[in-house]
Amino acid sequence: MDYYVVDTFTDKLFIGNPACIYVSENTLSNEVMQNIAFENKLIRNSIYL
Repeated sequence: MDYYVVDTFTDKLFIGNPACIYVSENTLSNEVMQNIAFENKLIRNSIYL
């Protein structure tokens, strides 16, 4: 699974609110998605299936 950390609400590096975006080719259960979000310890997470 690929993932990216992006800065939101800004046009400058390392300034905005960090968010993780995960890209998965497989369907994930709610439990797995919640564990992924918990593991990275960022407030914002998106999982693109």
